[in-house]
Amino acid sequence: MTQRIPPEETYGWLKAHFERQRDIGLRKTIENVVFSPRNPFDSKARRLPRPGFVFSVCLCAFAVGWFLYFNFVR
Repeated sequence: MTQRIPPEETYGWLKAHFERQRDIGLRKTIENVVFSPRNPFDSKARRLPRPGFVFSVCLCAFAVGWFLYFNFVR
């Protein structure tokens, strides 16, 4: 017969398991959106930003600058 495990112990095991996995979380999700995928042949190579993300940031910065100029400077 199998032994029953209390819920508190199961919760502790799951919490420890997810704390060990650093690839789960908001930070990694943001990194994957901003940067290109890693090079599988060179793990120490820097990840370059995605061109679409750079373009969208530049476009948003231009829009904010346009808004500030025509509402506060002029």
